[in-house]
Amino acid sequence: MAIKIDKEQCIGCESCVATCPAGALSMEDGKASVNQDTCISCGACVGECPVGAISMEKAEKKEVANSEGKDLWVMAELEKEIKENPPINEKMIRAMFLQMGRKPSEAQIRQIMKSVNANRK
Repeated sequence: MAIKIDKEQCIGCESCVATCPAGALSMEDGKASVNQDTCISCGACVGECPVGAISMEKAEKKEVANSEGKDLWVMAELEKEIKENPPINEKMIRAMFLQMGRKPSEAQIRQIMKSVNANRK
């Protein structure tokens, strides 16, 4: 999923910039802009925009054929897997800490990742 900003709707209020836990939003030419490499797609900015200029694009479902010729719904299976086993990474942990008003140490991040990975097995 990706964050999309409608530049025509954006009023340049900067409320989304302050809300982004990953620091992925900035202002360019008086309009909000998102760095997709930094964005964690948490959606915090979507609800913050007073004019609805920010939205989340959903991944499109693609139909492919496997070796037996049966159709597979790749995205449906992926969505199910993610729902059952949500992925988490260091960037997401940092963002969660920042949302709680805390700055985690690298040792805390490593410990949480170690705990998450141990619980997945």
